[in-house]
Amino acid sequence: MFAISHRLLCRLLNGPQHSRFQTGIPPERNAGNEAVQLSAEQWFFINGIATGQNWLQSNLDRLALTFRREMIGIRNPTKGILFDLIECLVQRDLNYRTGDIRAGCVVIKEALESPRLQKVVLILHSQGGIEGSAIIDWLCADVSDSALAKLEVYTFGNAARHFNNPIRYFAHPQNRIPHVANRPQPLNLIESRPSERVIRHIEHYANEDDFVAKIGVLKFSPSVAKKSMKVNPFHGAVYTRKATGHLLNQHYLDFMFEMKDGIVQESNPFMDSLVDSNGAVSEEALCNGDAAIGSNVCTTRQVVAMKSLSRLWGYRNGRTPAMSASEAHGESRGTW
Repeated sequence: MFAISHRLLCRLLNGPQHSRFQTGIPPERNAGNEAVQLSAEQWFFINGIATGQNWLQSNLDRLALTFRREMIGIRNPTKGILFDLIECLVQRDLNYRTGDIRAGCVVIKEALESPRLQKVVLILHSQGGIEGSAIIDWLCADVSDSALAKLEVYTFGNAARHFNNPIRYFAHPQNRIPHVANRPQPLNLIESRPSERVIRHIEHYANEDDFVAKIGVLKFSPSVAKKSMKVNPFHGAVYTRKATGHLLNQHYLDFMFEMKDGIVQESNPFMDSLVDSNGAVSEEALCNGDAAIGSNVCTTRQVVAMKSLSRLWGYRNGRTPAMSASEAHGESRGTW
């Protein structure tokens, strides 16, 4: 009875769900912005918990304004904070694919397999990280390596406990046999390169005192997790900010992509912060390295600005980041 009453109350407050998708349309790009081949890109966003239609639209509008791309929102509808939290546990810990996960998988799979598109970008927030993780698991089973390589993933306050990214497999050029439909290459002719993954770009952004991130990406990612989690499959660079808060616009985008008069500023404290090549931002990590805390030994690791590591930063104001070496040469190498 409580569940029914709660559902009816949420329906009265949020109104009926008209569609699983919403769209954020960017304003016209200024003449000084670099041209973007919109016809070859598709951007998706999955929202977090307790997000109604208006709140989702504000997220989509902010993302569209920040990156000057059309954003397709795969709506994760709210059922109220209590039932949203229960749904998170069911999705994350029982691996149950809800309707919005299945709908998202269909549209993203279609985009990846479209010959018209060269790049598919997926932005995730909060519970959206759980749903995005489940979608990637599904895509790994149903989509070819070459199609999945189009995908780029960026998360904020990610609540997921794993984030898979399969190893790429290459046929030895001197041993490669002619392709035959439904016939894989013999295993003795295949080599793996563990350092190379199918999804070339995955980045996670998290506030260090964001409670959701602390039970998600900051707990389970091997790059920042405790020793017991070092073998957990959570792939992607993790960039942290010494701050609290979980809301996408207010606590993440407003600080990481500061805007003035509708334009992302070229400088802000987060993107200007000095980090090592692994994205570590703590002074102890920068000064002491592996030495004992309190020592005067300083690391010789290369220190750079966060903006030089962040690929997502390269998309601001309609720009396009430089192509990586693996992207530049990937098409010329055989993949299986």
